[in-house]
Amino acid sequence: MRIAACIASLLVTATLFSAQGASQSAKRLDAAKERDMFATDEFFAKGGIGMISEEVYVIVKSAKNDRNELIVKPPGHLGRDQSAPVPETRWKGKSTNEAEVVIFFEGKVWSPQQLPDGFDLSGAVVVSFERLRVRYFDFRKMAGGYYRRIRE
Repeated sequence: MRIAACIASLLVTATLFSAQGASQSAKRLDAAKERDMFATDEFFAKGGIGMISEEVYVIVKSAKNDRNELIVKPPGHLGRDQSAPVPETRWKGKSTNEAEVVIFFEGKVWSPQQLPDGFDLSGAVVVSFERLRVRYFDFRKMAGGYYRRIRE
C-alpha cells in the first residue's frame, strides 16, 4: 500500500511540474509572437499622413529636404462639428534622413533628454523617426506599429 501511495504522489508531482513547464514555454512563445507582431504591424497613411492616436498624426510623405513632423490636435476633436476648424500645432524635428526619437506626453512633444517633472511612460506615445520608417508605440493603449516613409 505504501509503494502505491509513493508512486501516486510521484506521478502527481511529475504531472504538476510538466504542466507548469509547458505553461511557461507557451507564455514564452506568446511573448515572442507578440514581439514579432509589433515589429511587423504596418499601417498605411492616407494622403501622406498617418494616424498614431486621436491626438497625434505623423507626416510620412516628404520631399528630399523635409523634416520629421508631427501634427498635434486637441483631445476629442473627432467628435466635434466638422464645419468648425480644429486647432492644431505642428512639431518639426531633424531632417528626414536623420534618426530621431520623441515622446508625446500631456499634449506636447518632448525630446527624451527634456522630459517634464511627473513624466509617466504609461501616459505617453514614443515615436521613432527612421530613414525608411516611422515607428511608434502608444503606452496608453499598449499598441503600436509603423508607417513606411513615402519619398517623392
